Amino acid sequence: MSRKLWEAAIAVALEESVRYLLPMLLPYVWMGILFGLSWELANTAQVKRHVVFRYSRMGYKERMISFLVMCAAGAALGAVYWHGVTKAFSALRQKEKQANEEIAQDVVKLMPPPPAPKTNNVVQVAPESIPVEGSVKVEVHHAPKQFQMEQRALISISDIRSNPPYPTVGEVWETVVVFHNTGKTFAKKLEGHTVGEPVARGGKPNFSYANDRHFSAGLIGPGSEHHVRLTLTRSISKGTPSPLTKPLLEAVERGDLAVYIHGEITYEDTFEQSHWMRFCYFWDAETRGFGECSEHNETDK
Repeated sequence: MSRKLWEAAIAVALEESVRYLLPMLLPYVWMGILFGLSWELANTAQVKRHVVFRYSRMGYKERMISFLVMCAAGAALGAVYWHGVTKAFSALRQKEKQANEEIAQDVVKLMPPPPAPKTNNVVQVAPESIPVEGSVKVEVHHAPKQFQMEQRALISISDIRSNPPYPTVGEVWETVVVFHNTGKTFAKKLEGHTVGEPVARGGKPNFSYANDRHFSAGLIGPGSEHHVRLTLTRSISKGTPSPLTKPLLEAVERGDLAVYIHGEITYEDTFEQSHWMRFCYFWDAETRGFGECSEHNETDK
């Protein structure tokens, strides 16, 4: 029973981790979970006794045929699982889209009505008949756009956390970039690049992300966050996380080596409008934190 609980906990942790970091891999994770459950079912004592009994009564040809049948059954089961998983995620995505559309419709319903045209005591004047451009017509045309700008999602960097809080010799140096939706509605289809880059004194970061790792996220509600973890110290030969060395830390403290966290993202709001943001921060050894760069900190209006 304890083993079953541990396996269930691991499955949940894995599913949530993939949902948080790599949501596009969720169908494959669920395929693995389903095959694991199927194997557990087939590996019970009762099933094993039945299979061993049947197998012991088979001849050579029958055993070969049984292998082929098992392979075909496994492939058919995998096809059924895959069809069910993709259908389920397709339905969830459709439901998510409908929810976004309903949110957008609710927001539009809250929009204030356009201002009524001016009238006098004798004649009612329709907006279409007003000859002066930039008066009533322009106000009516731009009222929804202004409301969308006020109610839109707005992604910004709320924090860049160092782990450990100050780089320490013998420990892996990591950072967590915190994306925060400060807007009033949901942000969706958030994706982009976030990189950590060491640069020698006098140099500048490379703001081209063609060869860098891409990340994506699902919905981010108003006031919610999405975290991206970066490992700053890696083995050059293996590419795996590596402890910070004393010469490297001394170079950072002297200013001979600057450590930058930078990137760019795109996302959409509930009004189907696309937005973008670029960001750049550097490690400040004096304040023991990350400060904003003088460039590459921009966002759309």
